[in-house]
Amino acid sequence: MSDLDLISLVNGAASQLLIPRPERRFKRWRPEEDEYLRQEWLRHTPAQEIAKALIRSVGVIRQRIFHNHKDLHGKRVPGATRLVRKHGHAVLQAGGTPAEAAAAMKAAKVLAYADAKASATKAKQARYEVALSVMRSAIANGGDRDMAIFVARAEGVRLEALGKEFKITRERIRQICEKVAFTISLEAQLKNSDERARLLDQSQPTPAALAKEPA
Repeated sequence: MSDLDLISLVNGAASQLLIPRPERRFKRWRPEEDEYLRQEWLRHTPAQEIAKALIRSVGVIRQRIFHNHKDLHGKRVPGATRLVRKHGHAVLQAGGTPAEAAAAMKAAKVLAYADAKASATKAKQARYEVALSVMRSAIANGGDRDMAIFVARAEGVRLEALGKEFKITRERIRQICEKVAFTISLEAQLKNSDERARLLDQSQPTPAALAKEPA
């Protein structure tokens, strides 16, 4: 290798060493960001939402809490974060601690279900009373008793209530309903059979039409 080549090699290596490295970008924390972080962390806001609001990663949020806000360690538990994510921050007002808030939410849910069930039962009972009243009116006006029982049963009136109304057993009520259902089905089938027979007769050529056909 000549001296010229050696000098070129040394100059090339020196130029590589002198290339400035790209400056590492670091987004410094502002006081208002730290204050926001503290407030939302104490409100049990999920770390993902805090990171999205501050335009940072979840890892950076957790590192900031771990290194710079040590007084916040242990201030919130996973259960509270799950409650906030599911029901919002208002859920924590139901109790002093996340466990108390969860117990209060559970009790409120049980009461809501009980109220809804009671309302549904009341509405159903009112509907049954209307069906029984219609049945009584139909029978009083000379309507068929078995048909009136069948209609009331179709409206959802229980077998026991119908049996008590007519002082017969629930099995007898069931038999009456089955008999009426069979009668209605049979009448529908006979009607369909008559209709099919009529259409079949109309489709067949009459003797006069056959006589007019050319031989």
